Amino acid sequence: MGRIFGTGGWEVVFVDIDWKLIDRLNLDRRYQIIIKKNNEPDRDILVSNVRGIHSSDTQAVVREIAAADLVAASVGKKALP
Repeated sequence: MGRIFGTGGWEVVFVDIDWKLIDRLNLDRRYQIIIKKNNEPDRDILVSNVRGIHSSDTQAVVREIAAADLVAASVGKKALP
């Protein structure tokens, strides 16, 4: 989803429980996607204009959602008790 939103011109703000991931997103402000398709060469895509917030920072998460033009959620089954 980050790639789709980024291509659409939006800044992408991820919320996650992984401190290392959030720190890295905030440091690099981008991430790489590698697309693998059968016998074709790998395709690298760089997604820019991203940052992250740790999910424990509830106030920051609420501020981002309230100010957002578009919000999407994707969570693993452990996050849906």
